Amino acid sequence: LSRGDILNKKIAKPPLPEQRAIAEALSDTDALIRSLDQLIAKKLGVKQAAMQQLLTGKRRLPGFSEKWEEKRLGEIGSLAMGKGVLKEDIKPNGTIPAIPYTALYTDFSEVLDYKHIKWFIDDATETYIAREPCVLIASSSNMAENTGKASALTATTPVAIGREVIILKSASNPCFISYLLSTPAYRKKTLSLARGTTIKHLYPATFVNYTIAHPSLSEQTAIATVISDMDAEIAALEARREKTRMLKQGMMQELLTGRIRLV
Repeated sequence: LSRGDILNKKIAKPPLPEQRAIAEALSDTDALIRSLDQLIAKKLGVKQAAMQQLLTGKRRLPGFSEKWEEKRLGEIGSLAMGKGVLKEDIKPNGTIPAIPYTALYTDFSEVLDYKHIKWFIDDATETYIAREPCVLIASSSNMAENTGKASALTATTPVAIGREVIILKSASNPCFISYLLSTPAYRKKTLSLARGTTIKHLYPATFVNYTIAHPSLSEQTAIATVISDMDAEIAALEARREKTRMLKQGMMQELLTGRIRLV
């Protein structure tokens, strides 16, 4: 790109008062997006603080006072490894929802929203099919922030779980376990158990003797509900932010081309 290319480029140039009016309208939209960014950051901070308090037992919800137990994951449930769901297995019009291990890195938080599954396969013969709520744990990655990342699958609809995903099936609340494994202390503990140099690996056997703080099921559910409600509020704000960004793009397309004129 040369200087001449830029200097010879023609642009739509309204009168200065109209330029200012258009810029002000777009700046107002930018200000709204920034305010939503700030609010989302604040809500995320509140959520992290709540997780730190509620998931360690430092703060107890009303009606709960029973002492928490230390339990091994192998004691409260069974662990298995997913299989299949390779890149070549993914079909645009497949009939079976599937979760490849990379999806845990990029598409899901502590609780997996079934509606956000966007991968499908046709043949489940060589895969692991989850038919009940469980916790999914990413078993391998070359990035520390991805290794051991947990997400709770709450749907009872059959889902194919791909290789490199550890499945924990338990009578415990899967959302509680996932939130717990996502706290800084447990993330540090999980990473300390990973093996390998360039690529870190975890295995079902890694978690058999993995101990966690384990309150009663009713308290697990109450804690998970509080945090899930926070997640829902954050998701609503993020959706509003995305809608505002799309609105801004539409405004730019219309106002900066003269298709729509400000009064």
